[in-house]
Amino acid sequence: LEELGWSTRVIHRRVIDGELVRAGPGIFRLGAAPVTPLGVVFAATALTGGVASHRTGGWLHEMIRHPAIVDVTVGPGSTHRPRRFTIDGIEVRVHATTSLPRDDVIEVNGVRTTSVARTALGLAALVPRAMSARDLVEAISLAIDRKAATEAWLWWMLEHRRCQGRNGVRALESALAELGRLGPTE
Repeated sequence: LEELGWSTRVIHRRVIDGELVRAGPGIFRLGAAPVTPLGVVFAATALTGGVASHRTGGWLHEMIRHPAIVDVTVGPGSTHRPRRFTIDGIEVRVHATTSLPRDDVIEVNGVRTTSVARTALGLAALVPRAMSARDLVEAISLAIDRKAATEAWLWWMLEHRRCQGRNGVRALESALAELGRLGPTE
């Protein structure tokens, strides 16, 4: 807003008048605009310079239901802090990575998001604390059924993204092995 020529005083007056609503740190929305899940995700990625990932990426790729928490990943060199904040009362969690290649980022519904394969790895990193191994297998199976991924591609990505200390490698490996044991679905 300041880049558009609005002074701090004008912004403050618009907030008081209800024309603008302070949705989060440095984030405003029009007072008449409804709060939408996609709007919160868009605001979170814009604020952090990151990409939708983990549960949020899974939701955008239609692998899981809409999560209660928005996950955003920032790449190397990002200085974004804090790790958690809220936008319109919805918790945003910021994850950091030392490796976020261009191939791992796509656009879904106008939001920069991790690819299906990288999202699967992000979901696997949540096992067992925030996601069950069974839910991970179901999410990956959904992506394969929708032809958004193949088992071979996911195995290839896992081998190329595998590095010491990366969260989710074992869980994703187990989920892919389980899918291989189950065989193709109808």
